[in-house]
Amino acid sequence: MHIIKTSVIENIKHNFEELFPAEKKIAQYILDHLEEVTLLNISQLAKKAHASEASIVRMAKHLGYNGFFQMRLLLSNDVAQKDSDMLNNAPLLTSEKIFSACANRIRSLSSFISTNDLLCAAKLICEARICHIIGAGNTIPIASDLGFRLQRNGQSCMYSSLPEQYFNNIALGDSSDLVIAISRSGASTQVLKALSLAKKKEMKILVITADPNSQIMDFSDAILQINDTNEMHDQNVRADSHLLELAVNDALIYVIKNYPLFNFDDKLPTQINDVELLLSETKF
Repeated sequence: MHIIKTSVIENIKHNFEELFPAEKKIAQYILDHLEEVTLLNISQLAKKAHASEASIVRMAKHLGYNGFFQMRLLLSNDVAQKDSDMLNNAPLLTSEKIFSACANRIRSLSSFISTNDLLCAAKLICEARICHIIGAGNTIPIASDLGFRLQRNGQSCMYSSLPEQYFNNIALGDSSDLVIAISRSGASTQVLKALSLAKKKEMKILVITADPNSQIMDFSDAILQINDTNEMHDQNVRADSHLLELAVNDALIYVIKNYPLFNFDDKLPTQINDVELLLSETKF
């Protein structure tokens, strides 16, 4: 069988007629459910396609792959590229396409933020006396979200929508505090002024930004860099929702709550979460 050394999708289409009947049934299911198949293991696909695992392996090998796992991995890349092209050239008119676009944007974060980056950020947060979380304009809700959730997990935080207030909080702080600055452009005047003040107080600074060359980098002790590779230019729906910053918030909270699972010798400080204990009395 001739193998097309391009995408898995084109390879399946080109060689479809040469597959055995059981393999065609599986191949057709894959073509009809591309995004879903990238999330299925071989047992799940066998059940969905009403086929045997052995038939799936034979189909993958007939198409030139080592097995289903390799084919699925390459298919994931194809789908990501397909969705990227879709973002730039066609409107998103179904919920599947909209959520797929969102998922691809979040998935791109792993190319810029490593596990070690998250662990270093988590350690800074948990070793701080107080975390001052600052933002300006559209990132104010992101700062509030992170501050509220860190407090729920036992970390003392201060955050405000008013620059005057977080200026004052930082001025009253000390060198054991941490400032978390969230600025996609890295050029917010209020944020830069707050960081200049934090440096004078010898505070540690964690930066969440999209621009690695911005002024905000001059102040940072640690950086979590986002990069929106799938921004929806030329669309009625723009990628200005700060979805990636919210995803970074989620990742930070996860790492903080599950730090021991990463099997590192140094342990984060443990804190009793009195807020959760109090709230537990109001929940069934």
